[in-house]
Amino acid sequence: MPVVEFLIADLAFVAKSITTMTITSPELLAQILDNHPPSAIITDAVFLSHIIEQIYDLNQHHQTTVIVVGDPGSVGTKLAKEMDLLKFGDIEKEGASTPADLSPPTGEPRRKHTI
Repeated sequence: MPVVEFLIADLAFVAKSITTMTITSPELLAQILDNHPPSAIITDAVFLSHIIEQIYDLNQHHQTTVIVVGDPGSVGTKLAKEMDLLKFGDIEKEGASTPADLSPPTGEPRRKHTI
């Protein structure tokens, strides 16, 4: 994932007090899925097949949204029918056209952090 997209995504999550986890290799994903199932994964299109395979192996495809940076290609077209698959560019365009709500989330305040 290019650095700019990573920073945009991470800062957006932090602004909403959503904890993020960054891994250095797709091979580490199985451990994360098994121990800390995420509601969303942001990945470069290059790793899409590998990540989808791991999500299906652990039967997480109904609970996990995959956000793809770049062109998901034919794999993405097929999977969009079976699971929640979004394009980062589409989300970025939607965010640019919508006024930012920077108010803190309601409820008990939490520390903002990245893991």
